[in-house]
Amino acid sequence: MISPIRRTGRPSCILAAIAAFLCLGMALLPVLGIQNDEAVSVGAFHPPESAVGVVATPLGEAPLMQVSYAGTLKSWLYRHVFQAFAPSKLSIRLPVLLLGAWTLWLFHGWARRVGSERMAAFAALLLACDPSFVITTCFDWGPTVLQHLLLIAGLWAWARYAGGGGKLWLAGGCAAFGLGLWDKALFVWMLTGVVGATVLVYRTEALRMLSVRRVGLGMASFCLAASPFLVYNLSTQGATAGAFEPQLGPEHLRYRLALLHDTLDGSALLDSMVEPPPGESAQPSPKPFDWPTTPLPLLFVIALAATPWRGDEPEQRLRRWAAVAFLIAYPQTLIGKDVGVGSHHVVLLWPLPHLIVAGFLASLWTRGRAWRRPAGVALAVCLAANAAMLALFVGRGYTHGAAVIWTNAITGLRDELRALEPEQIWVLDWGAYDALRVLGEGRLPIHGGMEPFSSPESPDPAALDQAAPWVAAPGSVFVDHAAGRRIFPRVRPRFDGYIHSLGLRPVTLALVRDRLGRPTFEVFRLEAQKARAVGPVRR
Repeated sequence: MISPIRRTGRPSCILAAIAAFLCLGMALLPVLGIQNDEAVSVGAFHPPESAVGVVATPLGEAPLMQVSYAGTLKSWLYRHVFQAFAPSKLSIRLPVLLLGAWTLWLFHGWARRVGSERMAAFAALLLACDPSFVITTCFDWGPTVLQHLLLIAGLWAWARYAGGGGKLWLAGGCAAFGLGLWDKALFVWMLTGVVGATVLVYRTEALRMLSVRRVGLGMASFCLAASPFLVYNLSTQGATAGAFEPQLGPEHLRYRLALLHDTLDGSALLDSMVEPPPGESAQPSPKPFDWPTTPLPLLFVIALAATPWRGDEPEQRLRRWAAVAFLIAYPQTLIGKDVGVGSHHVVLLWPLPHLIVAGFLASLWTRGRAWRRPAGVALAVCLAANAAMLALFVGRGYTHGAAVIWTNAITGLRDELRALEPEQIWVLDWGAYDALRVLGEGRLPIHGGMEPFSSPESPDPAALDQAAPWVAAPGSVFVDHAAGRRIFPRVRPRFDGYIHSLGLRPVTLALVRDRLGRPTFEVFRLEAQKARAVGPVRR
């Protein structure tokens, strides 16, 4: 699995790639506000806790799983970050950007060992400037950062072991894969892909290293690292698998293929995270197939079709490995009803497309001078188009503002609620609860209030009866998106109708605006309706 190792130090291209990645990420960092899912992944220790898997320890309760398919690994890491720095855009986003830079460093080093210097350089440059990779790393609402880092760290450790390293490298690689599974169950896509590709493409090397003791060491390391995930599923009779609902059909398949296209060129995130120019409506993602915004989707299809299925050169074998891993992993994204439906799912397949394209361009480069110019031009056009897409994202974010679930007004809302010092805060729409929980450092008396009013059918009378005490409680304030910006528009009319039946009416305390002055959040309390004055009856 390993080509001869050249100990010449890291070339300047990886340093340039990391520098470009960090510059692009820092340009993105202040553009959007903290999003609800972005806060969830770091907020397991902020009251009121929302973890579904908690175990008792001598030191207190330890959250294991945020939801049935995502663990609390990132929250455990950020627990130490938040002990030193208050939650903010910088303290939440800078650490994941640094982890992304580390991923690039390891990715280049691994591809250089297994493939070739040129292929590793091209792949690192393509990944560092990829719009979907940079955006999902900076904002990490997926979450995706630890998925990428742990995958590449595991591969890098395996390569070190195969190259003559001690058994600690084998154990470390398997432990990285176990942590990846704990972080998010969808890690199984890439885990099956890379293991299957390694067995098929590097089977001679794999069989030579196979032994009962080594398999036992690897399995023990994997299970120990993934033990929070395994313990949770053993105690819940497989809740992770129970949450999966298969779905497959022509329209479903077409949607997923178009989503891969739009994630490769970065346009899916542009249309869903920032507002369009005035007079234009946000295009649904994924869009109907058209010419790609960047050349990467087209290059990827060509490179995948040109995979060398024969040949023993390190570069050829790595290209073949990447293609097999993708062909094993990608079909798994197509068969779930609620998985694989967003770019933050598709990007879990990264960096396989970039490795496939980089191998193709590197093979062209080695054919001679006549091929170097088109290969170089294709790489340069890809990098320039990716940078232009990211520049468009930043520019539109500043000039037209963030989409409502990414609004910068969330910080102003937190400050407003702190100033009001209410006894209880009830959130009536999706997109603010967890962001306020984390940005408020767990000190805001916040509760979710939309559930009794959000059912597709008419509200359940029993649920309304349970809501009556907190709806009518004195000292409470309510938070909702402003009119026209609500995520679940049916909730507020139902809530208003319900409080009217109790003889109450809303009184606005504050209207929180975003950076562009648009009303985004409404903060209100309830008071008794005033009796109408009745005049003399005219006969």
